Amino acid sequence: MSTARLFLCKRLAAVSAMIEEIEGKYVAGKKIDTAEYISLVQAATRLSNTIGINRRAKDITPPSLDEIENEYGSRRSNGRVRLIEHEEEDDE
Repeated sequence: MSTARLFLCKRLAAVSAMIEEIEGKYVAGKKIDTAEYISLVQAATRLSNTIGINRRAKDITPPSLDEIENEYGSRRSNGRVRLIEHEEEDDE
């Protein structure tokens, strides 16, 4: 992990702890500063997005032969598969 990413993760942890503290006060029936709370939540959201919390691994699994056949069509002969390209129809 890069130094910059580690720095952002530490800031996110600190902001998250502050949010938890405010939420604990709210649940206990104490008055909270909603502007501060909203500001902290927005900061946590920005930090999360910057760090890449929402990133997901891309599926790069190659398509199966059946998937290729379904998309392009095929003809089987002598145990071999020959793909047939779909011809585009002219609108004339």
